[in-house]
Amino acid sequence: MPVMNGLDAATILRKKLPDTPIILYTMYAEASVQRLATAAGVTAVVSKSDPVGELLRKAHSLVAAVSTISFDGHDGPVV
Repeated sequence: MPVMNGLDAATILRKKLPDTPIILYTMYAEASVQRLATAAGVTAVVSKSDPVGELLRKAHSLVAAVSTISFDGHDGPVV
């Protein structure tokens, strides 16, 4: 089996689960990776150098948004 990185995984996940938010947790959060992540269908990018609270904040925000979407039909979050 070939080695897969997070962007590869995000591309596959996006195809299989189009409505599921994806957070890319990466050491490489520079602008070029952010652009590639967006193209792969990633909802949010968090750098591993950020405080862990940032990952938790984005995850909480996305979970709350998904809950809101499933109950009231609004569009997805802005993160």
